[in-house]
Amino acid sequence: MNILNAPTRGMIGESVAPDTSGPHRRLGGLVTLLELLRFYAHTLMEIVEDLRLLQGELIQGELGTRNIFRGVYGAPMRLRNATDASTLLEKTLQECNRVLLVQSAKQCKLVIERLNDKQLKSFEVDALVQAIEHELESRVFLSVPPERVDQFAKPTNGWAEIIAAFPDAQEDVEEMNKGFALSRYTAAVFHSLLVVEHGLIALGKRIGITDPKAGWDATYKRMSWLVNNRASVPADLDFNFIEQTKARMDSMKLAWRNKINHAAGRLIVEKTGFSDVSAEEVIVACRSFMRFLAENLP
Repeated sequence: MNILNAPTRGMIGESVAPDTSGPHRRLGGLVTLLELLRFYAHTLMEIVEDLRLLQGELIQGELGTRNIFRGVYGAPMRLRNATDASTLLEKTLQECNRVLLVQSAKQCKLVIERLNDKQLKSFEVDALVQAIEHELESRVFLSVPPERVDQFAKPTNGWAEIIAAFPDAQEDVEEMNKGFALSRYTAAVFHSLLVVEHGLIALGKRIGITDPKAGWDATYKRMSWLVNNRASVPADLDFNFIEQTKARMDSMKLAWRNKINHAAGRLIVEKTGFSDVSAEEVIVACRSFMRFLAENLP
């Protein structure tokens, strides 16, 4: 496959569009370290393969059988002239800079200069390939399981309705799903609780909460009181909505039993060592509750 015009590849080989949402965009254009170091193994493998092809063509030129600087066409090689070689090297430099292969990037700049001067030799391309390989050997790259790539790359999928109703929850939705995709289950649960807090604060405003510590505790107490004092329910809120919301909060408490502390006035992760199953149970409960609020909260 020719990578000169190819899209950036995902860690399991599919195209992944750049993530232009999330906290790295909202913080004045800054990029999080995780996004900066997102590693596309397939792309670098193809780059190394094409560099080896370039090296082979240079060797042919040094033997007098071929010269890329004269733009010889008709050969079976895909890098048939200096323009193709320049495109490849610019792509190589871009990828080296993106994944912080500092020494490889320096070597690549030297190779580009030599190419521009029409003095590039095969051993210099070989040195570039070796630099890339040596730097990669010193790194540890984490791989997202294939079944979780979408959850990492498109963390708001399935949450559009909720985010539309509670825009401030978007960052926590993204961090929750990325945390789960990376098997950081306690972190995923933490952010799922923050997602719920956004809904509870909005609900609290609608039912007249004046407690400065808005969140689970204040909202739950007020909902419990309204269920037992129907006449005090705001005129623009349906009592059935109050009852159903309270029941769903009780259901969440059951799902979170021995995992989440409600007594501090807000939701706090009490248990560590969440498994994928237990974390997913919390996330599913949170999404169900938030979807209900998005659909029914006036």
